[in-house]
Amino acid sequence: MTDLGGAVDVPALVVEGRTNSAVAATPHLAERTVDKNVSSIFTSSAAPVR
Repeated sequence: MTDLGGAVDVPALVVEGRTNSAVAATPHLAERTVDKNVSSIFTSSAAPVR
């Protein structure tokens, strides 16, 4: 996992193959937050699927 001084690098965790639920298991993250973050990444990159 990438440590950004207490922040979580959600894209790095997704690249590692973790599910949204697995990323949300990281302290201080709710699954809904992860869902929105991942959705935003795919929308801005025009990537069709995970």
